[in-house]
Amino acid sequence: MTLNNFHRISISFMMIFCACAENKKTTQRYPIFNLDSLLNEQVLFLNFSDSIVNKTMIEKTDTQSRKILITDWKKELHPFMEIGIQKPAWRDAFERVSSLISTGKLTSYLLRPGNEKIPVKEFNLYYSENNLIEKIIILKKVNNIVYENNQEWVMEFRNGKLWKYVISGYQKLFFGKENCFRVEVEI
Repeated sequence: MTLNNFHRISISFMMIFCACAENKKTTQRYPIFNLDSLLNEQVLFLNFSDSIVNKTMIEKTDTQSRKILITDWKKELHPFMEIGIQKPAWRDAFERVSSLISTGKLTSYLLRPGNEKIPVKEFNLYYSENNLIEKIIILKKVNNIVYENNQEWVMEFRNGKLWKYVISGYQKLFFGKENCFRVEVEI
């Protein structure tokens, strides 16, 4: 083998290696939306704000409302962090749809067919004209032979800061009545 052929073969291997490396970059996956990061930012802000909140809980016809001081916002917002929208197994389960609305932009992540076992069915992000998050709506549903559970989780923001959240829905056992609930916190 001549020196010239050796250089050609070496260059060919380098080109193949670079092409494979470039292909690897284009198939890299990213999370749907970094909800944990957003919530951790809110926790840092709210823990220093000493906000007294109005918390209303409704179950069936029983309503309780009270003003409370929340000192551990990480614990308070933990249910939103547990939604799991960023699970690696769910990365390809949602289809992203963006559209312009009168107040800004809506980005929706809709569950693709074949992923019915995933409890999160929709994840909607509403942005202002300034590209700040104004509202997040998450729809969850579990339906099996024992019970049905539908929930809507809503977080509302003003100037990028959380000011209200609501968790509402119902649970119905196979043999029982529908049990409706709503928890609303206004900061």
